[in-house]
Parts: sequence; structure tokens; C-alpha cells
Amino acid sequence: MKPSPLLEQNLRTLRTLQPLLAKKIEERLSAWQDLPEPQIREVRNGRWISGLSPVPFFQHPVEARRDKRLARKSLFLLLGVGAPPYLFHRFRSLPKGTLGVVVFEPNLDLLIHTLNLTSVYLAVPEGCHLSFLVSADVPDIREAMDVNIRPMGSYIVADAEFLLHDGETEAFGGVFRQMRDGFLREVRAHIDMLGNSPEDTLLGFRQMVLNLPWLLTTPD
Repeated sequence: MKPSPLLEQNLRTLRTLQPLLAKKIEERLSAWQDLPEPQIREVRNGRWISGLSPVPFFQHPVEARRDKRLARKSLFLLLGVGAPPYLFHRFRSLPKGTLGVVVFEPNLDLLIHTLNLTSVYLAVPEGCHLSFLVSADVPDIREAMDVNIRPMGSYIVADAEFLLHDGETEAFGGVFRQMRDGFLREVRAHIDMLGNSPEDTLLGFRQMVLNLPWLLTTPD
């Protein structure tokens, strides 16, 4: 398969938002003449996907239908990109008010295949900030957080909704757990830098406001 215009379009955005990840993808692409394609076997209840991952995984059909249960959520953590058009339908099913999406995908080849066939940044709801995480390495986690977690405030992660690709998380559950745990540790570390607890941070802010009249008149 030849690289599509969609892949370059996605990479242009990725170079701006996540240069570390863009570099990893470009290094991977430089080793190929043509993009490898997955082998897809259609069965009664879905598809078996192989060829781009260490072992095959199963993918159930997904429709681009909004789930009313998720209407009040604003941050989503998606584990697994699957094979197109899976991610497109997942994005289209998100509430219109979604503010951020972090996509966890440890298999770089699967991610490249999705980026080659899906206009990912246009598929998410308008105003939503999208980032991708491909490993549990701290630099990768921090880069992904810089796109949509830090600007919104790390506390939003407490109410995030996890959406799992059942087949991938079953086949590669250990890797996804490492990525999830590393991500949550880094979020917690960022929160701890703000204060010992949310209450402590708010108390400190209140104290500054109460002291403001004296700070303005007696700066010494």
C-alpha cells in the first residue's frame, strides 16, 4: 500500500502537536518502501486482524452512533486503534462537547495504518484536542499530556471515561496496563506539583486573595 495524502496531512498536524511521536513514525516509515497492510478475515461477528501486530486480535463492528450514557463526559481515554474504520466510528460516537481524547496504541504499525486511512483530527468533535500515546516512557506521556491534559487541568482525568478495543486489550492487556498506569502516575505527579491536595491548592489561593489588600498597599 502506498502512503496516502491523509497520512501526510495527519503528520503535518502531528509534527506541530507531538514532534517526538512524529519523529518515531517518520523513522518507521523510512524503513519501508510500501506500507504493510493487515490481513483481515471476515467472520460472522466481526473481523480477525493480523499481520501488523505480534498476534491476531478480534474486532467487533462499531457504528458511529452516539452513546447517551457518555453525554456528560468531556475526556476520553481510548485503548487501541484497531483497524480502520474502527477509530473513525469511535470518534464519531463521542459527545459533541468532548474536550479531549487520548488514544493509547503500543503498536506503531497499527497507528500508522490508521493515520494512512483516517483523517483523525477532523473526525473528533469540533474543539476537541486529540493526542496519541505509544509507550509508557515518561517523555511520550508528557508530550501527549501537553496537548490536552495540562491545558484543561489534570483533575479532569478523575472523571475520564475509558473506551477499550476489546480485541486489542485482550491480546495485549499487559502493555496497555503499563501505559495506563504510567500515564496515571504522571498525571498524579503533575497534580502533586500543584499542591498536596486539591483542598490545599484552593486554600492557598484563598489565602492569597485575602491578603491582596495588604499586598497592594505594602508591597515590602
